Amino acid sequence: MRGGQPDGNRTQTAVKRVRITLAVIGLLALITGCSNDHLALNEDNSYFRQGITLREDEKFDQAIEAFEQCLHHSPDSHEAHLQLALIYEDHKQDYAEALVHYKRYLEAEDDPDDVTVARQWLTRAERKFYRKLDVVYGSPDTVNAPRRAPADTPEKRLMTGGESANAAMKDDDELGSPAATTKAARKTPAGPSSSDRQPRPADVSTASFYVVKHGDTLSKIARDVLGDEKHWQAIYDINRKMLKSPEQLHVGQRLRLPNLDRKRVD
Repeated sequence: MRGGQPDGNRTQTAVKRVRITLAVIGLLALITGCSNDHLALNEDNSYFRQGITLREDEKFDQAIEAFEQCLHHSPDSHEAHLQLALIYEDHKQDYAEALVHYKRYLEAEDDPDDVTVARQWLTRAERKFYRKLDVVYGSPDTVNAPRRAPADTPEKRLMTGGESANAAMKDDDELGSPAATTKAARKTPAGPSSSDRQPRPADVSTASFYVVKHGDTLSKIARDVLGDEKHWQAIYDINRKMLKSPEQLHVGQRLRLPNLDRKRVD
């Protein structure tokens, strides 16, 4: 006993102080880790993950805000630019914003395969952008002429945006094969014959994309497009940046297809 306090009590007091100190240190570490999470890059960023969840829930305006917050706190999170580009193109029909974010993504991305795919998406968005300008303002030689389109025409609906705008540009919705949008192409009188328009087995080594439809799963896509559902893992692996899990598919989502040296089985 020292100073009137038993040695056992002193030991218990010391142990309690150590425990309290360790608990405080752990709490501070947890708080610090959480506070720095918004500074992390891409998928490690809390705002980025929130944006992915909101996008999958089809809350696109909120998803845009989350990805913009990600870029505000972590400007090098270039994957957020890709997510914003896809939302602006596919769901907001704001092709100017989509072009900006595609280009910002390409400035930072160094994976050759991802660059190739993103460049194709950029080209597609450019076609939509210039087509929309042409529909709204006319070609350069008629830009000053009055445009008196009826109230319910593709031109009128495109000027107001929305789903009808997509219908007016439906030929651009086939990924990897954007329709020609030049003036000369639109004036070509002869179209393909009915036999030419029949679907043909695709060479998967050159196919790049697949658009998710209602009821799709990775196994179903692998079976229908690649000929064998065992290839679902290859589809998932090449789309990990877009998919949180193999089950997280949503209608309209673009998936890259792996390059397999085989043809589609009908």
